[in-house]
Amino acid sequence: MTLMNDLKYPFGNPYKERLEDYKTFTALKNVVKLAKDKLRYVKGEPEELMMMSESADAINAELSVSEIERLIEYIDAKKETNT
Repeated sequence: MTLMNDLKYPFGNPYKERLEDYKTFTALKNVVKLAKDKLRYVKGEPEELMMMSESADAINAELSVSEIERLIEYIDAKKETNT
């Protein structure tokens, strides 16, 4: 940690701990892949992910989106308590 982080978060950075969580990190990567795939679709290129409605890819995508939504709620709640 840097001196600034030590002064700002003397008991540990809650954002850093949350972002380094394996589940959250994997969800972030999956959501980026989904966004890139959506851009390919918009540009008329073939999609990399061909998802069936109940396939493992679709389930992983849903889990990733819900994890990112929880992360956003977590950050929003932290902002409200800090201001």
